[in-house]
Amino acid sequence: VNAGRKAVIRLLKDSIGATASADWTPLKASEPEINYTPAKQLKLSAGTSFKEAEPAADSFEKFLKPYGGIITEFTGDRDVPDELYITYQPSTGRYYKRDIVNKKKKWISSDFFPWDKATPGVEYLEITGKDECVPMAFKTGLLTPGYLAGAVNINTTLRGVAKEQGEKKRTPLAFCFAMGKTNQIIGAGALVEEYYFGSSLCRGPKGEYFQDPGGNVYRYSLVFRGEDGAFNRFFKEYDAVLRHADHVYAVQMNPDKAGLLKLDTSRPVMLHGQRMMVESLKYALPLRKGRPCQVKLRSLKLLQPYDLDKEQELVPMTPQQATWKVFTYFDRDMELRVQELREQ
Repeated sequence: VNAGRKAVIRLLKDSIGATASADWTPLKASEPEINYTPAKQLKLSAGTSFKEAEPAADSFEKFLKPYGGIITEFTGDRDVPDELYITYQPSTGRYYKRDIVNKKKKWISSDFFPWDKATPGVEYLEITGKDECVPMAFKTGLLTPGYLAGAVNINTTLRGVAKEQGEKKRTPLAFCFAMGKTNQIIGAGALVEEYYFGSSLCRGPKGEYFQDPGGNVYRYSLVFRGEDGAFNRFFKEYDAVLRHADHVYAVQMNPDKAGLLKLDTSRPVMLHGQRMMVESLKYALPLRKGRPCQVKLRSLKLLQPYDLDKEQELVPMTPQQATWKVFTYFDRDMELRVQELREQ
C-alpha cells in the first residue's frame, strides 16, 4: 500500500525480477549477520472435488510412468482417433485410454496434477489453493466449464407452526477465464450461434490457443504442469530462489524518514551489489543514528551449483509412433483345413 492509500498488486515473479528501488549499502550501521536457510522446493495444488476434476496421480511424472511417457495430444473437437491408445485433449484437459480390442475409450484423468518434483533431500514449501479446479467438457457440442457443485445458491426454508427450519449450502470458489464470444463449428459443419465462452485452460474448442478481439493470445492455464501452467508462468522464479538462495541477512541500518516513506517492499534493494527482498524492518521514532533500524533481508542471488533445467523440468509427452492391430489366424486356418478335408 503506497502513501496515496492505493493498493498495488504485483506478482511474486515480477518482484523477484524487478530492478532495485534503492542501494542500502551506505545506510549500514553494522555488518550483516547471515543465516543460511535450508533449501526448499515448491509443491502446488488446489481443490479437485468437482466431478472429473481429480487427477489420476500425485504428479504428472507419476501419471506418465506406466505409459512410458507415450501420450498423444490431439487437437480439434472431433472424437478420439481409434488408432491412438493414450490421448490428451488440450481443449478440455482430459486424458483418455482406448481399449485396443473393442475400441471403446474411457476418461482416465484430468490435467489438474499437483506440481511436485519430489527432489530427494529437499524440504517442501506447500501452497494449496482454496479454490476449485474447473474441468472442461463438450456438452451438446459446446465446450463448457463444469463449474457447478450442486446449486449455486441453495437457501430453502420450511415453516411450521412455531418452528423454522432452514438449510444452506455453500458452493466452493471456482475460477475460469472469461474469453468473450466465440463461434464454433460442430457436427456436419453446422455453425453454432455466438455464445459467451469461458475456460480454465487457454485453448479454444479446436485446441488452438485462444486469441481475443484485441489480438492478445492466451498463454497461461489454471493447471500447474506444462509450458502454460501456473508453475512455469508464475512460480519457477520463486522456486529457484527457495532452492538456491533465500538466505536471511540481519543488519542494522540508518535510513532517513523520507527513505522509509518511499520504501517499495515489492521491489528489491541493493546491499553490497546483491539484490535483496525486505522481510522486516523495525524502528523507533524519532529516527536517530544512535538508534538504528533492525532490518532483515532475503537474498535473491542463486548460489552454485544448480541445474534448474533438471530441477524444474517440464516433462513432455511423447506422441505414439506405432499402432496396435488385432488379428487372428484361426478363421484362415479353419478354412484351409476344411478345404483339405474336402479334397481328400
